[in-house]
Amino acid sequence: MAWVFWLGTFPIFGQQMNSHSARSLALANTSSVLADDWGAIQNPGGLNFNKYQHNLLISYHNRYLTYGIHDGNFGYGISFGKFNAAAVVSYFGDNLLNQTKASTSASQEVGFARFGLRVNYHQVYLQDFGTNKAFSLDLGGVFTISPELILGLEIINISQSKFLGESENEVPSVMKLGLAYLPIDEFRIHVQLDKDLNRDTDFRAGVEYTFNTNFRIATGMSLVNPVAHGGIG
Repeated sequence: MAWVFWLGTFPIFGQQMNSHSARSLALANTSSVLADDWGAIQNPGGLNFNKYQHNLLISYHNRYLTYGIHDGNFGYGISFGKFNAAAVVSYFGDNLLNQTKASTSASQEVGFARFGLRVNYHQVYLQDFGTNKAFSLDLGGVFTISPELILGLEIINISQSKFLGESENEVPSVMKLGLAYLPIDEFRIHVQLDKDLNRDTDFRAGVEYTFNTNFRIATGMSLVNPVAHGGIG
């Protein structure tokens, strides 16, 4: 299913690469439990295309209608049934400061679980300071406990990679644990804990309601870094 969202977000956070789909943004980035096309940039265990189809992935996000504070993703994915693969390039910034990330992801469905792996190449450019590069590895899984409960686990930079160069800054390392509750097919509730090794644990929650096959509405919020989210699709 293709998703197109109009989004209203009210952010209070540092400017950085977003790397989330419109649906995930509307749900306050509680994407660890989602199994859809955008596992290519979110939980790699959730990478799940329509069977035996080719898919083009495009997203764009702009903050405050400002040129330098925007990011986008462009990629391609393919499904071989229970095995899915995708490649995505993400970009954030402008000619003064920018980040580029190229990722290759794969997922495999095994019974009630879907496991995924993603390999990333990072490049950060800062005017007058040059370019730093790094490789990192992400792991993830989405587990259908029952028709009503879905568990998601995502580990970003499990390789504990650092950027090459004098600064040796680390690639952000984050663990996300999420739970989705679907009391009925049309309504889902998400809760998620995000633990960045260098920040406080954040709690996120989101809800989504499907009115029919062509119309959905979602909203959510995070607590530690207060952000309100919402969208229709």
